[in-house]
Amino acid sequence: NDIVVNDPTGQELFQFGTNGGGNGQFRQPRGLAFDANDNLYVVDNYNLRIQVFDANGTFLYKFGSKGMNPGQFAPGNDLRGIDVDSQNGWVYVVDAASGYVNKFDLNGNYLLRFGGFGPGDGRFIGGGRDVAVDGNRNVWGGDMPGFRTQACGWSRSYSSTTMVRSSTSSPTHRDTQSMSSGASPAVLRARAA
Repeated sequence: NDIVVNDPTGQELFQFGTNGGGNGQFRQPRGLAFDANDNLYVVDNYNLRIQVFDANGTFLYKFGSKGMNPGQFAPGNDLRGIDVDSQNGWVYVVDAASGYVNKFDLNGNYLLRFGGFGPGDGRFIGGGRDVAVDGNRNVWGGDMPGFRTQACGWSRSYSSTTMVRSSTSSPTHRDTQSMSSGASPAVLRARAA
């Protein structure tokens, strides 16, 4: 239950985090995303929270709590993907246990949620799996049980694309992330024991 930082050739530079519930500790880290300042946002699944670190792995702050209210993470412990819209300063977190994608600001203040369980537009069959923000600021949600991706645009309208089954690992779950800027490129990987 740690984060490993490798250089582009695969050499390990350093690691941080241990198993547990304290600051800088993880219980099944899942998703990773960077903001424009190279702060790393880590989905800490079984602790039902997001932890934020600087580029050196130093703990900065955390956000999220257990519950079923908007902005909380469902007690089913199924946090999945995360992405940061650096242009707007928003963080999107997939909570597959509740079926929702939660939107926060960079400080962890809850803004809104969308999704929910179901087969219709804007909903997820079995909960979402990952989230990504494209260059047009559309938010894409991976719906693996529905074999589709869905995009939510600024008008809150939805479009969906059917996904083709793949023999490789899930295309909607990222467990590695490259640093977006900074002096030395690095690749990070979350390890869960």
